[in-house]
Amino acid sequence: MGKSTKVTFTGLNHRGEGVARTAEGKIVFVPYALPGEEALIQVKEEKKTWSRGELGEILYPSPYRLEPPCPVFHSCGGCSLQHFDYEQQLLWKQQKVKEGLRRLGGLAEISVLPTMASPRIYGYRNKITLHWEQRRGEALLGYYPTKTHRLVTFQRCLLVSDYLNETMNVLKELLVNDNLPDMAAGNQVVLRQSFYSNEVMVVIGAPDFLTEMLQEIARKLQERLPYLASVWQQIIPVPGKGRPGKTWLKLLAGKDKIKEKLWHKDFYLGPGTFLQVNSFQAEILYKKVLELLQDKAPISCLADLYCGAGTLTLLAADCAAKVIGVDSFAPAIEDARLNARINNIENASFFTGSSEILLPRLLAGQNPPQAVLLDPPRQGCSQKLLQTISESHIPFLVYVSCDSATLSRDLKYLASQNYQPGPVQPVDMFPQTSHIETVVWLHRKHS
Repeated sequence: MGKSTKVTFTGLNHRGEGVARTAEGKIVFVPYALPGEEALIQVKEEKKTWSRGELGEILYPSPYRLEPPCPVFHSCGGCSLQHFDYEQQLLWKQQKVKEGLRRLGGLAEISVLPTMASPRIYGYRNKITLHWEQRRGEALLGYYPTKTHRLVTFQRCLLVSDYLNETMNVLKELLVNDNLPDMAAGNQVVLRQSFYSNEVMVVIGAPDFLTEMLQEIARKLQERLPYLASVWQQIIPVPGKGRPGKTWLKLLAGKDKIKEKLWHKDFYLGPGTFLQVNSFQAEILYKKVLELLQDKAPISCLADLYCGAGTLTLLAADCAAKVIGVDSFAPAIEDARLNARINNIENASFFTGSSEILLPRLLAGQNPPQAVLLDPPRQGCSQKLLQTISESHIPFLVYVSCDSATLSRDLKYLASQNYQPGPVQPVDMFPQTSHIETVVWLHRKHS
């Protein structure tokens, strides 16, 4: 290891790293390399069947290589594709989904449509999670590169707006305090923005003995930032004190929710409620979902099994006589019910609990779901939920996924249970990164 080796890159792996073979025929993965490039690399990590290398001199650069605009692009871990032309990112993400369906799902025959581009490729995120370390009175906010606890700080993240960058820098300034104890890994600061109102919500993770000090910081933040809506503390228990292993939220200043608008509907969001991080692209994603549902109208009952604050549930209320939202996070269901009231939507009901438990109850009711929306977290749907769906013979499913690997796994199972997937639509929710959102329609074939 350590000696320079010349290689030619033939593609990208699922993380956006360049893929090449050494002269000995061993596969090597190299961050920041692009297909078609010839370069010198140094092998830094050896495994039995593959290696990981570091990019050195690029002898023949790709015509699609760009100069990354971010000064910490190569170190912070937040982005992986700033050096890659955006149109080529879209083509690669389409291919990534195709390859996952073929390799992990055995579904090579499924059509994958061209990736839908994001209206913004920078400044699109409405939320970021920063790691917070305190060293000798100095506050450090930043990201951890993949698989490390080495904090990388910055003055500006290009993926978020000027509002969130200013909030980060003012907060960092106010956290400079010799009375704050040194803190290493484990504390986080979450910043969330409404792109409708530009309101900003701040959530600071810290032990409860810092509450009084943080209340004063929250007051000063309000004075400095006219668009600040609220400051919360996510109270982290100290070992041996309080509720072990549990965190809870305390409002330090301001109002408890911020307001976002999607497709002419208002949505109020609390500090822990899920919303797609790219509000601009979320509207495009949701439009695609609604088109799929409208093609099957009229639908007597539609169940949204990971509904969050009810955004997609309520947008889909015009597609069905009744819509039902389910989520295991109780504050999200409270937000969803509020959002139904303020939008005067009367055919929506929301329930707190796991989909695995609540779906069988809904199926046993007088008006069982005729169609189901699935928008699970990155780990995908549980086997128990997929079995319940397949045994119920629900006619139609719409599956929204933020992880093409778990999508491939779940589609493989559903296809084996007589569900026919339609074309898969990739939607670029995360420009400059290797992540991709997808939406696919499934219908149950007649036995």
